[in-house]
Amino acid sequence: MSEIRIVLFNIVLLLTLIVVRVNAQNHFTFKKNTDIPTSINENESEVVFTALEILNRDIQQVFRAKTIIKPSGKLIIGTIGLNSLAEKLIAPNDLKSVQNLHEGFILEVQHGKIIILGSDKRGTAYGILEISRLIGVSPWEWWADSPIATKQKFILKNGFKSIQSPSVKYRGIFINDEDWGLTPWSSKTHEPTDKKGTVGPKTHARIFELLLRLRANTYWPPMHDCSVAFYLTPGNKQMADHYGIYIGTSHCEPMMCNTNAEWKVRAEGNYNYLTNKDNILKF
Repeated sequence: MSEIRIVLFNIVLLLTLIVVRVNAQNHFTFKKNTDIPTSINENESEVVFTALEILNRDIQQVFRAKTIIKPSGKLIIGTIGLNSLAEKLIAPNDLKSVQNLHEGFILEVQHGKIIILGSDKRGTAYGILEISRLIGVSPWEWWADSPIATKQKFILKNGFKSIQSPSVKYRGIFINDEDWGLTPWSSKTHEPTDKKGTVGPKTHARIFELLLRLRANTYWPPMHDCSVAFYLTPGNKQMADHYGIYIGTSHCEPMMCNTNAEWKVRAEGNYNYLTNKDNILKF
C-alpha cells in the first residue's frame, strides 16, 4: 500500500507541476536582453507610434531590450475602428465598455500576450504608456531626473485586465511668465537660436512628451510680448501633432489666436472692435 501511495503522490505532483508550468507560460514576461515582437497596423495615428517609440526607449533602459514590429506579435496594439487584431481579440462586453470611453483603453493579458486597445488615438497611446508605468518608469524620468531601475524580468499574469479613461476632457498646462524661465532656457541652452523669445519644437517635444506620459492632452503656449507666438515658429505645430496635443490659448486670445503677437504680423489697423470691426472679424 505504501508503494501505491508513493506512486499516486508522484503522479499528483507531476500533474501539479505541469499545470503550474502551463499557467506560467500563459503569463507575459518581460526579460532582460529579450526583445518583444509587436503587432500594430500601419494605419494607426501618429501619436500611437510616438507612444510606441517612448515605450521602446523605456524598455531599452529597464530590460536592455526593444520592441520589434512583426505581423505576429506578443504585444498587440490597436484602436477601435481600424480593423486591428487587438479589436478582434477583446471580448464583446469589454469592447462595448471601451467604445463608450473618451480617450480610454483596455490593457489585457491573454495566453502570454499583451493586448492594448484604445477607444481613439489618444486612448491607445495612453494604453501603450501604461506599460511604462507598470515596469517602473516615471513620467518625470527626464524633467525631474527620476531614476529608472533596471530589471531582470517583470511578469504580467494571464488574465490581468485594466480599463481606464480620463475623468476630465481637456487636461494640460498653461505656460505663464515664460520670460524668466522657459524662454531663456529654450533659446539659450536647450535649443539655441538668435531669434529672441523663441520656444521651438525641440523644447516643445520635451514638454509634450511629459504631457503624453501624464495623459494630458492640452497646452496653452507662452503669449507675452517677450515671446514669439507658437504658430509663428516653424515646427511647433507639427510637434503638437506628433504628440497628439491640443493647442489652446489663454488670457485675451479669441478664436485660437495669439493677439499679442499675431496681430502685428497679419492684421490691419487698431485692435478695436468699435472702429475696426471688419479686420478684427477677418483676423
